[in-house]
Amino acid sequence: MTLILETRPAGSGAICKALLATIGDWFGVPASNAEYAGLAETGPAVVALEAGRPVGLMLLKRHFDTALEVYFIGVERSRHRHGVGRALMTHAEQVARAEGRRFVQVKTQGPSAGYEPYARTRRFYEALGYAALEELDIGWGPENPALLMAKAI
Repeated sequence: MTLILETRPAGSGAICKALLATIGDWFGVPASNAEYAGLAETGPAVVALEAGRPVGLMLLKRHFDTALEVYFIGVERSRHRHGVGRALMTHAEQVARAEGRRFVQVKTQGPSAGYEPYARTRRFYEALGYAALEELDIGWGPENPALLMAKAI
């Protein structure tokens, strides 16, 4: 099936909510989910479409002139391991290069939490060349440490 990535300037909040409903193992904090959906609704989002149906969504955030953050990435559970996430991450790297940035970064749950779904997430990023830099307490709570990962592009 052909995958199309489309950058939408706004209006993707409902898509974000629908995707989040399929991947609750990863996104179980209602306030965070509302924030992601709100950002997708009011600002740009990259939407992955198969046969015109949304199967993935990514939100990007710029930091200084050097780094682009994948602030949110979600792929419909039935489309995991079918190249959707990889295509979205490749797109983020292309955007970063086009903007003259040197790094793409992601934050995900750190390994000290011991939560298996996020172990899969970390393996996904590692397979794409992202390296773990530091586990942080950035306000997600002690039970939810954040792991900063980055890739030089």
